[in-house]
Amino acid sequence: MVDIFAQIHTLMKMGGPVVMLLVLLSVLSSAAILYKLWHFSYIGIGRHKRARQALVLWREADGRRLSRFSNRARLLSA
Repeated sequence: MVDIFAQIHTLMKMGGPVVMLLVLLSVLSSAAILYKLWHFSYIGIGRHKRARQALVLWREADGRRLSRFSNRARLLSA
């Protein structure tokens, strides 16, 4: 473990502030990417179950049941 830190320290010494800045930006961008992947997974991006259900109900022209999916459908069925 100490050997890894020694290698990182040597790399930083050789590259100077530019390498330190690049490493910092790489860590920050990787963290942002991982956060957004988690966030998209959490909010359900890519899951289309409700959209499929709404489409089936729309094709069946069942406006009353469709209205729970959208306000526009509620207005159209009135």
